[in-house]
Amino acid sequence: MLQRIVLGFITALPLVACASDDPAGASCAEEGLSLSGAVTRSTRSASVITVGCAIIGIGGIDVSTQKSYSFVTRDVLHTNLNRVGTHDVSVEQVKFLEAESGDDCTEPDQCTGFVAQAGTVEVASLDPFSATFTLSALVESNDSTSTLGPAMSGTVTGCMFAPE
Repeated sequence: MLQRIVLGFITALPLVACASDDPAGASCAEEGLSLSGAVTRSTRSASVITVGCAIIGIGGIDVSTQKSYSFVTRDVLHTNLNRVGTHDVSVEQVKFLEAESGDDCTEPDQCTGFVAQAGTVEVASLDPFSATFTLSALVESNDSTSTLGPAMSGTVTGCMFAPE
């Protein structure tokens, strides 16, 4: 089944992604997002999110929890993942947010997630979008603003794959 989700919680921009909702866990060779370490998530729902035709990350719905998620560059207007190769997260910070269906992440405490301030995202291909990552210097984030919460311990590794 194809579901249309609004990912406006990434920023104040109304971003839209379409994704399938297969509930099985993701692997790096299948559609989805997989996180392990300080934050663990696995979903088989993923779609590329773009701003001005540049890929800024992926988003989807985890049907097992009924939460929407996004994994994007923190500054979606000035940084992107639209290049094959290594992206330095200390320059192009990334943000993971998830929210209950219907919640608005432009409001404080409506979402949960983190901002990574160090590490790398290795983009293997753009079409389909495929990347692996190792993230550190994590801080909590509970909305789409630039406000950062307390530091988190540990690292997050994983992968994402989103067919065009």
